[in-house]
Amino acid sequence: MTAKITSKLDTTGRVSVPRTVRDSWDMGSTVNLGILRDGRGIRLSEAFGTKDAAQTLNSQNRLFIPAELRERLGWAADLQLEWKVADQFVLIGDDLRVCEICYGDQALAPVRHTFLCGGCLDEAGKNKRDAWEDPLARLVSRYTEACSHAVDGEMADLNEAYEIGSELRFVLEFLEVPATHALAEAVEKAQKRLRKVLVPARMIDSCEAWETLTGKKKRAIVYGELRSRASEIKEKQTGKLKKLHTIINDDFEYAWQQFKEQELGSYVEECDVSIRLKTAELEAEEAKNGWKKAKGSGEESFRASLEAAEVYEHALARLIAVKRYVTDTGERAATGKLEKMQNRLAELSRITDVKARLDELDRIEAQIDVKKKHIRGVKKEMLGEV
Repeated sequence: MTAKITSKLDTTGRVSVPRTVRDSWDMGSTVNLGILRDGRGIRLSEAFGTKDAAQTLNSQNRLFIPAELRERLGWAADLQLEWKVADQFVLIGDDLRVCEICYGDQALAPVRHTFLCGGCLDEAGKNKRDAWEDPLARLVSRYTEACSHAVDGEMADLNEAYEIGSELRFVLEFLEVPATHALAEAVEKAQKRLRKVLVPARMIDSCEAWETLTGKKKRAIVYGELRSRASEIKEKQTGKLKKLHTIINDDFEYAWQQFKEQELGSYVEECDVSIRLKTAELEAEEAKNGWKKAKGSGEESFRASLEAAEVYEHALARLIAVKRYVTDTGERAATGKLEKMQNRLAELSRITDVKARLDELDRIEAQIDVKKKHIRGVKKEMLGEV
């Protein structure tokens, strides 16, 4: 916060013009004095034409305030007065209530710990909305393009679309856009469609690797069965990726245009960044502690830690997305080490991939023609990854 510029009214009714004010003074040595609308100060402006009511700075750069004005303002000797310098005028008073931006004294509205006039309030609101809109618009644009590439089923394109979509979804949640909103609904539907291909695709890669690494013929059969089932699901769901075009389409673009033009300003105005950011940080911290607490030896503890890891992954991904967005809006710089958080998120993603494989194995193990000890051996190898 900028320090106040002040000087003291003496017993003769004179006040010294501070050097900081003199350095910006561009009104000449003779100025007009007029009481502000609310009677809390004086407006000094350049004296044009007649100078009957004007006052002149003396050689000591002191300005005389006539007794009549001092009486109307209720100013007495030794009163500490504040100065504010605008482009065309200077304000002086003991309790100035003027627009923080233009120093105007009309149509003032309280904003936090200061005041803004109607014009500056509108402009500030527009600037803030634009600052919050730009990074969100980039996310929407990137997601639209990524989804158009993802329909071909390439893993790199699928991963990119899903990651951008997750970030977009978390930002909408941060703004407290309802899940039933057309924009949020479209993103969630597209994310589900992408997830139905990504999960089995990742399962295929890991099972193929374990078929070779296990060194146990019967366990290899289990991994092969898992891979085969995942391949069937992936093939089926890949064929449905074309549906992305019916979700992220012109209706989605229209919903976005309507949202940014008619609704975003209200969401921005109602967003208390400090509280919501702190909430996201606390949720991530609680999820982290829950994950640590769930760790232990034995399959039961491992299973519990997988469940907790999934919760932590979601909370951490949300926190990263929120920090990025808040930083991009210029509202404040992100605190915390994002790179370290990203590395932890990648670790958690690998763990939740293991959980997905174990869940699928639990679902189909009765259909695999091997002894239960081989199933248990596969589960032990999977749990060994975490």
